[in-house]
Amino acid sequence: RGSSNHRDGLWQGFLGDDLDVVIDMGSEMPVNSVQVNFLQASRSWIFLPEVVEYSLSSDGKKYHSFNEVTHNVSQQEKEAVIQPFNIQRSDPSGITKGKGCVDSALQLSIYVRHQSPVSPCKSQKCKSLSRLARRCRAILLDVRR
Repeated sequence: RGSSNHRDGLWQGFLGDDLDVVIDMGSEMPVNSVQVNFLQASRSWIFLPEVVEYSLSSDGKKYHSFNEVTHNVSQQEKEAVIQPFNIQRSDPSGITKGKGCVDSALQLSIYVRHQSPVSPCKSQKCKSLSRLARRCRAILLDVRR
């Protein structure tokens, strides 16, 4: 697991657009829990995602969204924060049966939606930094199976 220091070599960073990670599990199996951690280090312009959406697919083509996770950590937080975006299914068979749902899956998709950093000040320098941060949004994640 990555520490609160984004330079520890245990985080995977991404810049720019939203991120869609597809994990091929090799064979169909129930998905009962997923643990994904993200780091916010606002002093280094690293921010938490707005939302993380989880989807499953039994054929690798059609995905069924089954959960979205958000957070309530302020972008103004000065200290580094490791925030879990975890899911835990109470149904031991995986996903609850229903229209468009799957019991087990071959692939898990984790879609990460960025949020734009909010600048705490109104000076021209801050506005310029905020525009730069919107172009260079970074996300750091640590996925455990």
